Amino acid sequence: MKAFTNTVDALCAIFEKNNLFKSSEISVLKKNFEAQSEIAFEDFLLEESLISKEHLLEALSELYQVPAIDVVGLFFDHNIVKMFPKDVMLRNIFIPYEHDGDVLVVIAYNPNNNALSEIIGEYVSYDVTYMVGLPRDICDAIKEFFDASLQQQEQDFVPEEVKEEEDDQSFNDIVNLE
Repeated sequence: MKAFTNTVDALCAIFEKNNLFKSSEISVLKKNFEAQSEIAFEDFLLEESLISKEHLLEALSELYQVPAIDVVGLFFDHNIVKMFPKDVMLRNIFIPYEHDGDVLVVIAYNPNNNALSEIIGEYVSYDVTYMVGLPRDICDAIKEFFDASLQQQEQDFVPEEVKEEEDDQSFNDIVNLE
C-alpha cells in the first residue's frame, strides 16, 4: 500500500478501492470531516451514517494488516484488564482482550503505534499481538469495565460505622431480651 500522510487519507483510499465511495464523494467527505474535526474520523463516519460499522472495521483491518473486531458486547478477563491502569488504556486507546500462554491479544485503535508495545511492556511481559477496534468502542469498554468494577467494590464495601451500628443493635437486642 502506498504511503499516506494520515489515517484519513489512507482509509479514504481503501474506501475508494473497495467501491464504498467515489473519488468525488471522498473530497466532500473530507471537507465535511474537517468542519467537525473535534471527533475521530471513524466516529464521524458512523455518526453521519456514511458507512456501516462492518465496512469500517474491514477497512481498518486492511489499513493496519491485523484482524478487526467489534468491541461492543465483548467480555474482558478481569485479571488481564486489571494489569493496566485505566488512564493508560484510555490515553493510548487499547484494551487487553485475551491471552494464550505467553501471548497477549490487545485490541487497539492504532496497532501500528510503535510506542504501544513499549507501554504495554511496562506492565506485562507477554508477547503482544494486535487487533484493531473502533476508538469510541474501546474507550467505552474500558470505562464500562472499570465502572462495573467500582460498583461491585461499592456493593462489597460496608463502612466501619455501619458495622459498629449493626453490632451495637445486636448487643441491644440481646440485652433487651433479658
